[in-house]
Amino acid sequence: MTVLLRRASLRLINQSSVPTLIKHVRNGDFSEQSQSQSSADVTAKNASLILTCISKYCPAMFRSHVPELVKSVADEKHNQLVEVSLHALSALLQWDPSLTPTDK
Repeated sequence: MTVLLRRASLRLINQSSVPTLIKHVRNGDFSEQSQSQSSADVTAKNASLILTCISKYCPAMFRSHVPELVKSVADEKHNQLVEVSLHALSALLQWDPSLTPTDK
């Protein structure tokens, strides 16, 4: 049953969904000060949750998005984006250490 669920879920969220999810996390407001949540904030929180689940259960989906994740880590304005990107990079490098980004 687990195999069936994993294979079916990759048809809903695949590698081409990752940049869109990262963009939604970047556009969200995760501050505790805001009382009302807009639809963009709810979408950002859901995108963050999805990216965290991907990094936990299927880090291979981030293989082609390493440069974008590295750029997201350098973004100091969006703390949640940095957190999600670090989780993704960590899981990906545990899965395949040969994908380690290098400074040039």
